[in-house]
Parts: sequence; C-alpha cells; structure tokens
Amino acid sequence: MSVRWIGATFAGMLIKVSDDPAQAAARFIAARVALSLAEAGKASVAVSGGSTAPALFAGLVESGLPDGQSWNQVGIWQVDERVAPDGDVDRNAGQLAALFATCHLMPVSDVDLAGAAVRYGESLPHAFDVVHLGLGADGHTASWAPLPHPDALTSLASCEAVFAISEFNGRERMTLGPTVVNAARSRVVLASGTNKAAVVAAWVGGNRKRAAAWLDADLPIAAVEPIGTVLFLDHAAASELSPDLYRTVDADGFPVDDREAFGYRPVVMTDLTIDTIGSLPRPARLRELFATDPARAERYVTTAGDLRVDWSKASIDDPTLAALLELAVSSGVEARRDAMFAGEHINVTEDRAVGHVALRMPAGSSFVVDGSDVVPDVHGVLDAMGVFAERIRTDASISHVVNIGIGGSDLGPAMVYESLRAFRHDRIRCSFVSNIDGADIASVLADSDPASTLFIVASKTFGTIETLTNARTARAWLVEALGESAVADHFVAVSTNAERVADFGIDTLNMFGFWDWVGGRYSVDAAIGLSVMIAIGPDAFREFLDGFHTIDEHFRSAPLAENAPVILALLGVWYANGLGHDTKAVLPYANDMGRFAAYLQQLDMESNGKSVDLDGQRVSHQTGPIIWGEPGTNGQHAFYQLIHQGTRIIPCDFIGFAKGNHPHQEHHDLLMANLFAQSEALAFGRSNDAEPHRNFEGDRPNTVILAERLTPCVLGQLIALYEHVVHVQGTIWGVNSYDQWGVELGKELANQITPELTDEPKPDTHDAATNALIAWYRVHR
Repeated sequence: MSVRWIGATFAGMLIKVSDDPAQAAARFIAARVALSLAEAGKASVAVSGGSTAPALFAGLVESGLPDGQSWNQVGIWQVDERVAPDGDVDRNAGQLAALFATCHLMPVSDVDLAGAAVRYGESLPHAFDVVHLGLGADGHTASWAPLPHPDALTSLASCEAVFAISEFNGRERMTLGPTVVNAARSRVVLASGTNKAAVVAAWVGGNRKRAAAWLDADLPIAAVEPIGTVLFLDHAAASELSPDLYRTVDADGFPVDDREAFGYRPVVMTDLTIDTIGSLPRPARLRELFATDPARAERYVTTAGDLRVDWSKASIDDPTLAALLELAVSSGVEARRDAMFAGEHINVTEDRAVGHVALRMPAGSSFVVDGSDVVPDVHGVLDAMGVFAERIRTDASISHVVNIGIGGSDLGPAMVYESLRAFRHDRIRCSFVSNIDGADIASVLADSDPASTLFIVASKTFGTIETLTNARTARAWLVEALGESAVADHFVAVSTNAERVADFGIDTLNMFGFWDWVGGRYSVDAAIGLSVMIAIGPDAFREFLDGFHTIDEHFRSAPLAENAPVILALLGVWYANGLGHDTKAVLPYANDMGRFAAYLQQLDMESNGKSVDLDGQRVSHQTGPIIWGEPGTNGQHAFYQLIHQGTRIIPCDFIGFAKGNHPHQEHHDLLMANLFAQSEALAFGRSNDAEPHRNFEGDRPNTVILAERLTPCVLGQLIALYEHVVHVQGTIWGVNSYDQWGVELGKELANQITPELTDEPKPDTHDAATNALIAWYRVHR
C-alpha cells in the first residue's frame, strides 16, 4: 500500500492516500476502539453508510481486537440510510447480522430513530469514541448536517445534536450535528472515488467555508474540526487535488519540491500527547498480564543485530503499546530520525548536523553534511589512526598509554577499554586521567615510566581547562625526566585546533581530528577512541564500528513496532511520563562493563536533561531520567534492597551474555542464574502475609538484553542501541538531545572564582554564602 502525505496547508493533519482507504480507515478505527475498551471497558462508533460502508465494516472485522476484548463491548451506530450501496433493507440487515452477530449494532434504516435506542436498551452516547464520515461528491458528508433547520429536523431526546432528517430521497435518516462530531475523540473522513477535489480543497485549502462548485452552500465538511481528524483518500480522489495542496513525498516522508516549508514533524491526529500520556489506563500487574497472556514472553521480544531484547516484563500491554507507537508517529520520530541520517541541522541551538552515525559507516557509503560527503574524511582519519596504532603496538619502547580528557573524551574510551579487557594487547596498558583533582594525575604518573609512556591529549578545542591543566602537569613531568625534545615523541593530540596543539609542542602530524557535527559523548568511535584502537588493534576496532552500524541500520529501517531503540525509548517515556518513575538502573552482569552505567549517565542525562524545547519554550513534562547502576552481583548486596522492597519503582535494564570472556564456567553459570533470578523476582515477587518484612510485591518492570558474548562488535551494538534510545526520547520530549549548555554557567563562575582564591576577590561579586566559602578557603588553603 502506497502512502503519501498532503502538505502543511492541512493544518497539521496526516492525510493518508492509499489504494484501499477503507481498510486503512478500519485499522485506525479498530485501534481507537481498542484504546477506549482498555480505558473504559466499552466504546462507541458512529459509521456512515454509502458505498464504502461494507468495506469499512469488513475491515473492522479483519482488523480484530486484542485478546480479551470483544466487539460485543462496542456500540456501533449506523448513521445513514443505507449500508448496501443501493439501500436495500434486506441486504443491509443480512450484511450487518453476518458481520456483527454479537455486536450492539444500532441500525436506523426505515425505523423510528428514538425507538431504536430504546429498543436495543442503549441510549446514544454523549460523546462517540470514533465518528466516521463519508465524503460525498455533492459536498455533503454522509450523516452530517452543519446548520440544522428546526423545520427539517426532529431532535432525539437522548442527544440534542443528533437529528432525524427527511430530506434525503424522501427517507428518514440519522444525522449528526456539529457538536457531536467535534466532540468525538477521533474523527475519520473517508473520501474515495472521483469528484471529491473541490470538497477537499474547500475544507483544507484557503477557503474552507466554501467551494466554487457550490456558490451559496456552506459545505458540511467545513464545520469539522481538523484537530483529531484523519482524512483517508484513495488515488482517484487525491489525483484531483491542486498541485498546491497535494505533494509527492520522498523517502524521508517530505514533499519533494518544498521540503523545508513543511517542517520536520508530521502528526497523526490523536488526543494522546506527551502531556496527556498519564491519562492512559495502567496495565494490569505483571503476574496477571502473564497469566492471561503467556505468549507475551515471545511477542514482547525484539532482535536487533546480535542483541535479544526481552521487554515482556515491562509494565505495558497491547493497548498501551499501540497508543505509545501512535505517540511516536505523532511526535515525528521517523521524520526526525530520517532527518538525522540525511545530515540535516537537527541540532538547532548550534545550527549543526548530527553525524555520529557517519563515524561507523562502511567505506563507500555516503553521509552528506552541508553539501559534502564526510564519509571519505572519516575513513581518512580511521586509516591514519590504524597506521599509528600499529606502529605503537609493534614499538616495544611504549607500554603505557595515558589518555587525558574529560567527559566524552574520557568516559567513552575508558568504558570501552575496560569492557574489552579480553581483547587487549598483552603488553600495552592504558590509563585515563580526567579529574582536575591532582590526585588523579598524580596516581597515574606515580605508576609510569617516562620513557615508555605515550600521552594522548583529547580536547576538541584544545582549551578545556581540566584537560589542559592535567596535560601541562604530564608535560612538565616528562620534560623533567627526558628533556623538552621528548614531548614530540611522547604526546599526540585528538583535536581540531592545530595552532594550540603546535604551541603545546605536539607535532601536528600526530594530531587526529574530528568534526563539530560529532558531540563529545558520541565520539568514542572516532579519534577519541585512539587509545582503544591501540589497545585492541585496528581490526577489532573495525568490528567495534561494525556493531554500531548494525544497530544504525536496524534503527533506520525496522518498523516502529519491531524497532528495538524505539520500543525501549517508548518504555522509558511511559515509565517517566505515564507512571512517574524518575530513575532507571542499568545493571550489566559482566564485571568488565563496570563503567557502562557511568558512560550512559553522560550519554542520556547530558543529552535529554533539558527543560526547554526546540522552540525555546519551557516544557510542561518530565524529560530525561536519572541513570545509575553497577555490575551484578555487586549491586545485589548494595542497593537491590530498595529496588525490591522500597517505596520507589525503579525500572531496570539487565544486560548479560551466554559466554564469559574467561575460563571459569561455574562462575558464569552462577552469574547468569542471578541475572535471571533478579529479573523474575522483581517482576513477580512473592507473597508472605505471615512475615510482611519478607513480602515481595513484585510488579517491578525490567528489560533483559542478552547476547552470546561481549565482543567489540556486540559492545558497539549496545552503545548504538542506547544512543538511539536517547534520540527517540528527545524527539518525543521535544528537546535538543545534541547540545549541553547546562555546563556553561558553572564553568564561567569557576573561571571567575579561580583567581579570587589567591587574590582579593572583588566585593559583592557573588552571593553572601559563596563569598564566605571563598574567604574560608583563602584562610585555610
């Protein structure tokens, strides 16, 4: 089924143009019915008659409802004079009886309308969950009158805005007034066949009130409110539209001839937003969900690359998942993802592209930033890194590599180096210095031999105060031992500032660059990972990059319902905004991944710890979660008490591997037994009424991510998985995940305070408390 979009003239509606619009409309209606059933246990639908009604009803049956839901919970009112195209009463009755034998269907053909509601023991709802409106070629929308005249209408007592009108072929029919239609939670307008262009253009174009074909008639469609409405057209109806309204779209879903004018965020009309997500019904407890649907253990598992992502123990059910997927679409997750892969400037505050996915693209791929393909440059740097890494790995004089950086220039390479312990060079060890606390650099230098130590200074601008302070200390230590000339042989730089690198004494031939379209926390797979490449070798580093790319392609191409980063992101949004859980624990059952949670802290909390949206407005909802964790089983004897029996619900991500990177199988079996046991205990608990202190409530949501073995490729997949989770959540929250202005104020004040610790501070420079702290320190330093 082909799908095209109509442009921004439609005031934000998503218009679907398909070969079978009735089927598409039926799927949408069934999804809305399922959501209403989950919330209230009942649903109401008003369906127009006409030539499309049989296909629409058949589509509803084909679409079906989730397990545990039944059409006999749904009140369906046919609000037109016919279902069969020719209006034959017998055909109507037979068709409806066959399609909805167990459904509370309210036919109104040739019957007293008020009596229909009474006879079936139902009153008309005050607000329908879904109203379907057929769009007629004569300008009417079936079962719909915008300006009812008292002399032509008989008001039904059960609902003031539902009318019986006798002006259609001399037959009485049920017609909905504007109040009822616009009060519906969802509205579906179905336009198939020819001669619909003027009607559609009049509604959505510059003159919604009138169409030239009906000079003096207000069109019924004009009173339908766009918000909450989805318009389905087939090719015949769409082909008549003016080129000013109708657009063919490219692979990214944007009009091919005027992409920028239509913005980044297509919207599926729904009443669910990030601010109303808390109104979704809470799913049953995990015990009940598994008892009624044990197959969720298979259905709620997603495979991405070598990763098995089991989210069956998430606090979610099918209706909630359907609503969250709808939220992903309405938030523009697909469009913003595609815009990132297209090299667009989605980092709006810094007016930059976001290109970390280009760092791991294979040679011959293309990633265009500002008109230039950057992939050849990326591979140029990788090749230079490979040559240098091999030289160090074969140079017996160097046995210690010290990476000096902070933030993304430290957390990434330090985490990866520790995680890939089993793949490291048997002679070369790496240390990582980041903290401005002199104890950090002092402890590393105390354990180093100047003649066998290589320093990598990682700083994009070569101006980060912590990094440069530590680098100058290391430089002085080296010069004192080996002389000034040794600097060029024992220091290399990862930077973009050749002038400052040269001033420091580093040969710019030993400077490895990167780009402003790569954020520091996304750069471990670039030159920032030089220490890692030296440790594990260029070939293993390429496997590391291949892992990233595997998940990039999965994220880029998998349907949302099967897309691992999207699913995990939606779970996080549901926990944070729907259920009010503020934190998430990341618990790798692999001791080598001891720094993984710390790495994710920066990746996630620096990316989405924002309170201002992309338009510069303060958000009205919670954004990034608090990320923390430790490797198992250490954490079990530290903070798991609170996770199991505390008053806070803390969603957990467990990470484990079928094989350990060591020969001790008994240890690994016990380790994995603990992972599986903790996941089970958190989800299902255990009752103990006799000893309440030993009662485990359970219903603690958790996800289990498994792979066969922790390899460079698998680690790359894990990192990319969480990178894209951050991207999806930032899109839904409406924040810029790729800037980090929050660190600026503290840096500025630190630069101001530093000289005041030794010189007289200016009076009234700071608040009274800060001035007192400075004064105390000056006395006691």
